[in-house]
Amino acid sequence: MGAAFNSVSTLSAGIILFLAGHAMRTGVFRAGDFALFVTYLAQVTGLSFNIGDILSRHKKCDVAIARMGSLLAGQPLELLLDPAPMPMTGDLPPLPILERTEDDRLSTFSAQSLTYHHPNSSNGIEDISLRIRRGEFVVITGRIGSGKTTLLRVLLGLLPGESGDLQWNGQPIANPQDFLIPPRCAYTAQVPRLFSDSLLDNILLGRDAASTDLPRATRLAVLDEDLAQLEDGLESLVGPRGVKLSGGQVQRSATARMLAGRPELLVFDDISSALD
Repeated sequence: MGAAFNSVSTLSAGIILFLAGHAMRTGVFRAGDFALFVTYLAQVTGLSFNIGDILSRHKKCDVAIARMGSLLAGQPLELLLDPAPMPMTGDLPPLPILERTEDDRLSTFSAQSLTYHHPNSSNGIEDISLRIRRGEFVVITGRIGSGKTTLLRVLLGLLPGESGDLQWNGQPIANPQDFLIPPRCAYTAQVPRLFSDSLLDNILLGRDAASTDLPRATRLAVLDEDLAQLEDGLESLVGPRGVKLSGGQVQRSATARMLAGRPELLVFDDISSALD
């Protein structure tokens, strides 16, 4: 849309200049007329281009708002406009960290008859049941596009299942997206994301360093050799989305972040795709 408006205004100006050249040759279009034309050319064509630009930006805003609305889990879009504190200076507010209780200790995690289909598609998962016991290492395999990632996202409440039940130690989980979080559960997606901050802050995610076992987390994530090569070690800035790190280093950093809180249930989605 923006390109169409810009092209029309540019082509129109070109046609007028072509006609003006012929008129100047015959003496009808004089130098003063040409100077006046050039003065107003940018304003007239700029108006047309700005209209197209505004309309195209409006479409982009519609898409962005629709994306945010899909994260509200059925809540009204007006919720996005509710005022909330936004500290721009000084210390950040404390992050609410859930304390581990005896009920959080995992004995079994089970799913019964989980079903989910992607919108306007027959693809997804159907009637999936599983049972995971403490200490078990469970691998879900299948062809590309068979629904492995979809299953994990439904299990964690990141996608709304159409049917099925989830249980933690035999107790129903009403809201998995709120329940399956640290210290009960930690999840690393297939393409993990890091924040434009230090590697240490990316691993801690607001947790107190004294309450986590960082050496254990970096050792289990096979990150120690990388830390020795980084100029500032854990204090190294990783850049937006971790662009200063390799793909494997990003995955190992995300793994260390996952292990730092020592959750009861670890959920990985192809975490070794960028590793040797």
